[in-house]
Amino acid sequence: MKINRIDHLVLTVTDVEDTVNFYTQVLGMEVEYFAQNRVALKFGIQKIYLHRIENKFESKAKFPTCGSADLCFVVEENINDVKKELEDKNVNIIEGVVTRTGAFGSINSIYLYDPDNNLIEISNYDEEQQKMPELITKHPNADIPISGIDSYLIQAGDQQFVFMEFFDDAEIPVHSHNAQWGIVIEGEIELTIKNTTRTLRKGDTYY
Repeated sequence: MKINRIDHLVLTVTDVEDTVNFYTQVLGMEVEYFAQNRVALKFGIQKIYLHRIENKFESKAKFPTCGSADLCFVVEENINDVKKELEDKNVNIIEGVVTRTGAFGSINSIYLYDPDNNLIEISNYDEEQQKMPELITKHPNADIPISGIDSYLIQAGDQQFVFMEFFDDAEIPVHSHNAQWGIVIEGEIELTIKNTTRTLRKGDTYY
């Protein structure tokens, strides 16, 4: 089994209306309503489903608890601009701007609480790292990003490769459906292309 990404989370709340107002008016998410009074918050390609603490008939965690979540959301805007926007909305910022470590490297973060006192972290990556999740979304076999916006790492057996993605403003080889340009990062591997086998070692490049 290989997990690809998170599809949705379920957040246990005391008051759905208060939660919806916070996440839509303060954080800019969209609200969706479903049958049987189900409610979800949508952002990017993910959703947060809201579970009313008093609802005993929904499928839920064994011990659903309000205020126990710690969520980090990544924004595109400069974190200082986000901080000012929150301050203009009279949101109480409990910490930040501070530097933390995210899934793709260093992030700049601010912290606040939602209506149930869940800890909310709003973060922004540096410009180069900001595009890494997009690359990995396009190429689901990619595991670990390499520094720079134009590369991503793929695990092939016991070996690691970095493949380069083409950007209009970057003079690097293009990724296509039938050819990929790469560099062997560690170890060596025998690569067969068009019935020709080559032994590639660390630092070797190939199409």
